[in-house]
Amino acid sequence: MERLGHTRDELLLSIRDVSEEQSRFKMSPDRWSIRDCVEHVVLAEQFMYLLITRDHTLSGPPGSLEREKAILGSRGGNRNRKLMAPESSWPTGRFDSLEYTVDAFVSARGETIRYVSGCEDDLRARSTIHPLLGAINCQECLALLIVHPLRHVEQIREIKDSPHYPRRL
Repeated sequence: MERLGHTRDELLLSIRDVSEEQSRFKMSPDRWSIRDCVEHVVLAEQFMYLLITRDHTLSGPPGSLEREKAILGSRGGNRNRKLMAPESSWPTGRFDSLEYTVDAFVSARGETIRYVSGCEDDLRARSTIHPLLGAINCQECLALLIVHPLRHVEQIREIKDSPHYPRRL
């Protein structure tokens, strides 16, 4: 529960003073903007939530506490290793502004927190199929959901560090 709140807060802190104009800046036409990053996090959160709560089976791979700990300690993975997000989580401008995108993230993370706080099931006893990792247990999927925003916090820092990023006056 604490980690769910912490990674939510890290993402929110990374965009706290970002204007709408800044949120749309792209380092190049084929790269994501800050708003795109947040939209992707929303879509990935909603998708993994469904994997955990609905799209699973009760008999699955036993999983590994070591792998779960590695996921939680990963800060979302190495940004030097580029990953192709599943097409269903590509940003397309579904939200009208950065504000609405952030509201959607806060809502999705709130739903996850409510579910986890009331969950009495053993998520390690459920398995699901993650589009990048394949068969995993739902506790590992939750670990991915927890740290995923951190990968994009790093991406947002990269965008802000770009020499052409629009600065506020």
